[in-house]
Amino acid sequence: MNGTDGVATLGTRYRYLAWWLLSFTTAFWMFSFPAALRSGESKKNLQDAQACNDAFNARETTGLDTAMAKLTSVIQVNPQSWACFEARAGLYVLKGDRDKAITDETRAIELSKGKEAGPIQTRALLFWRNGSYEQALSDCKLALSRNRKDGMSHWVCGDALVRMGRYAEAFTDLDEALKPEMKVPEMDRSRVLGDRAIALFHLQKYDEAIGAFDLYFASDPAATYVPWARFARGLSEWKLGRLDKAKSDAEIFLEEEPRLQINFSGDHALEMFDLEKRRAATTQAIDIAQSAEAKGDWSASFEAWAKAYSYVSSLMTDGQAILGKISDGLAKDYSKLATKPALPELARRYRTQAETYFRDKDLLKAIKAYSKVLDVAPWDPQAHFNRGFLEGEQQQYQAAIYDMGVYLKLMPNAEDARAAQDQIYQWQAKLK
Repeated sequence: MNGTDGVATLGTRYRYLAWWLLSFTTAFWMFSFPAALRSGESKKNLQDAQACNDAFNARETTGLDTAMAKLTSVIQVNPQSWACFEARAGLYVLKGDRDKAITDETRAIELSKGKEAGPIQTRALLFWRNGSYEQALSDCKLALSRNRKDGMSHWVCGDALVRMGRYAEAFTDLDEALKPEMKVPEMDRSRVLGDRAIALFHLQKYDEAIGAFDLYFASDPAATYVPWARFARGLSEWKLGRLDKAKSDAEIFLEEEPRLQINFSGDHALEMFDLEKRRAATTQAIDIAQSAEAKGDWSASFEAWAKAYSYVSSLMTDGQAILGKISDGLAKDYSKLATKPALPELARRYRTQAETYFRDKDLLKAIKAYSKVLDVAPWDPQAHFNRGFLEGEQQQYQAAIYDMGVYLKLMPNAEDARAAQDQIYQWQAKLK
């Protein structure tokens, strides 16, 4: 989704739905072996499909590596079983290697001659998760050409179209996914409702969008804390002059996006929705930062980049590109500062909370608290290092590699730079 301060930045949305991709891929595989039985495959292929099915189902007992070795050995002997490639793709997903999963799903589609829906649906999800929305759209449309009542493919198409900014087309698929005969599971139905609300918001149908967000919040208690949804509903209310309700959403949103509290707390909360003024303030700060950089005044430049960061919204015109420019400016200037800036008080609050959660061995809460530190002070190298370490402990290797990479970018000459780089190599090995 095209986010603001969440309307849903891709990174945020990814974290929110990652567990769903794994469970959905596994669910597809649960139907793959029965499909193989129905498809009239040779006795040898059926036997191998059964062996792959057994290896996949035993993964929690044997471990992923043992299951992977078993599947690979079957494939080496018989490279014609589409069900075995489908099963191994599921293991690659669980290991976090989506590219290899896509390769195996592609082979499964080729071997089944495109007659089996499972590999096509799963590859659509993998393309979607990789941000390859055109390819995801192509696959889910192909799946729908075989079964118009495939509610989950309607959702994938709709979500991909939202992310591509094709909101009117997205609305059609999302409405189809919500029809009772599509039988979309209740948990996934909530996500369809969220995408539908965002499509209406971007179509500037603000009154309808507010009602759609209300349905989304009612569908899942956790949805009421989703920042991008709160911002979009608040902005819709602000556009319609419903200021009391807009302020309520703004205050909840600010709790999840603390960097904006610098400029938009208290009586200034509603000013958060004036994106034109925010863009003007952002642009002015960027001009000051670039002018200071040209003079080699890294302290003044860093301060101006930080000010730009406190105003920017990815919903502004060219917002995503501007946010990327600001992030790059902060990282570059921080590394050049002779005296590093003190951590803002709000960031210190979240860091203290993160350290408390870590001592209590609540690593997920610690990760979330470090994320709030970085929302306020994305240049804090220690928060990137600590969050990366904790993500590695939770086997979130892609996220861990990213955070440790940012740490090295901010602190290229740190005493532990060698150890940090070696840790990245170890995490990369675990993804293979």
